[in-house]
Amino acid sequence: MKEETIKLFAKICFGEVSARDYSDWAIYCLEQGMDSKNIRILASMFNTKSVSEVATYFIRYLDDLNWHYPLEKDCLPKY
Repeated sequence: MKEETIKLFAKICFGEVSARDYSDWAIYCLEQGMDSKNIRILASMFNTKSVSEVATYFIRYLDDLNWHYPLEKDCLPKY
């Protein structure tokens, strides 16, 4: 898992994630060639204020990739 993804998971674990964090991460993923309908929607939500709305598309994208949240012990030390 890429460092950018681990950082995002750490922010989620700490409760410090913003809607913009999700969107910035989605743009990073698109730049890396990780494309899907849900990641494109997520990337387009950079002006959205609702974290819960953006998180919905994040979870859908994780499902697209068959990924799961890592354990906190795996991502927090890298934050």
